[in-house]
Amino acid sequence: MDELLADLRMLVRAIDDRGIPFAAIGAFAVRAYLRNPDRRLTRDLDMVVAPEGLASLRELLEERGYRVYDTGTWWRADRGDGEARRVVDIAVGAVVDPMSFESYSIGSRFNLPRLVL
Repeated sequence: MDELLADLRMLVRAIDDRGIPFAAIGAFAVRAYLRNPDRRLTRDLDMVVAPEGLASLRELLEERGYRVYDTGTWWRADRGDGEARRVVDIAVGAVVDPMSFESYSIGSRFNLPRLVL
């Protein structure tokens, strides 16, 4: 798990270094707020990206050996196999709250908080 998280942190830093507007969501983001983050396991990185950053993000992921798949309102990027497999799920359309079914669109004015690692 430590190797996975180290890889994901490096990817998040590279995205931030390129100025790509994004926010980590899902378990990886939850870990940033926990007193004992090791208790919240994750096997992937989920993020939301503003539309103007999508082309740069795809380029960065492909440079790092990820295959990027368009699945509609989400992209999936992956590389490697087995324990070395890395998966990134990227919201590129609306994000839907599964409890209320309320939809939040992703646009230039979407306020993406900065993730501190």
